[in-house]
Amino acid sequence: MNIVADTQIPRVEQAFSQFGEIRFCPGRDIDAERVRSCDILLVRSVTRINHDLLAHSRVRFIASATSGIDHVDVNYLRSRNIGFASAPGCNARAVAEYVLSALLDLAAGRGFRLAEKTVGIIGYGHTGSRVARFLDALGVKCVINDPPLADNGGVAGLQSLDAALACDIITLHVPLTTGGDHPTIGLLDRRRIENLRNGTIVVNTARGEVLDEAALLDAVRAGRLHAVIDVWQNEPSINTGLLAAVYMGTPHIAGYSLDGRLRAVDSIYLACCNYFNEPAQFSIEHPASPGTQIVDATVTLDELIRRLTHAVCPVTADHAALCKSLAMDDPARRAAYFDQLRRNYPDRREFSSVSVQARELPEKTLRVLEALGFAVCRN
Repeated sequence: MNIVADTQIPRVEQAFSQFGEIRFCPGRDIDAERVRSCDILLVRSVTRINHDLLAHSRVRFIASATSGIDHVDVNYLRSRNIGFASAPGCNARAVAEYVLSALLDLAAGRGFRLAEKTVGIIGYGHTGSRVARFLDALGVKCVINDPPLADNGGVAGLQSLDAALACDIITLHVPLTTGGDHPTIGLLDRRRIENLRNGTIVVNTARGEVLDEAALLDAVRAGRLHAVIDVWQNEPSINTGLLAAVYMGTPHIAGYSLDGRLRAVDSIYLACCNYFNEPAQFSIEHPASPGTQIVDATVTLDELIRRLTHAVCPVTADHAALCKSLAMDDPARRAAYFDQLRRNYPDRREFSSVSVQARELPEKTLRVLEALGFAVCRN
């Protein structure tokens, strides 16, 4: 079989070579001509999977090494009897770590303690629930909103969207949907953004289209709101005015941990084996721990956690890198630079890969570190 794979999916050659010959291609360059004679197509979120791409192809199976699938016309695939798999939850921990790292940095920069704030978590799936667990470990009160989950019986304690929007911090973890009872496109529209309390912090790691970027920009420029934005409308040609105004802006890398990407490959590889009734011959091996962090027992808990999270997830460096595009006059060059940052993103690990030497820390601090997923060395 012929396989076309996005160059940004790791370990593809080792995992999928049992199925046939692999040709690699940047995700934005995967087009109808490249997939015409393809049997298996492996993509990420930048490739639109629809009639235009597949109408004249012989593709039998498509896998997206992503959690979200808003780039995939699933109904069209069903109509063509094309197998499909994704990797839901593969990057949930990475995104939650990004959110925590960004919020702790913002708290240090603005002079407040995170535990003093309330956080509205909109979307309580793989990622939103992980964010809630992290914040709960730090003693932060969370207000959870998830209408589809509520419709299906939900979990205890779900609250209204208005209640979530009344919090000090709002973080978005919804899929991008345009239909159904609870569409998320434009969820934070101009009216809702203008009604947010002054000083509210908005974090978006979901999809750019779930909020009104123009309204958010007006509010941030007016000094009413602060924002952390990882996902943008019209990527890679993003709104540079919004990038210049937000507290932190990054190039859609919140979920880009090496561990999460490897989990995604493992998931789609097993799905491919199942679809073609082939035995699995490959198992993902995660790299060794990057080392042990020696912590300073004299700093506050918030500062200790901030230093550890930044050692693993350096969001300020990601922000600084993207802001270099503000000096570029050519829109095409800026767009190419956005993709370059994603394509060449360092192999970021997750908290669970990091050992923390913690002999002098109090038991309460050790429990917090363990709740966040760090491997704590108590001896």
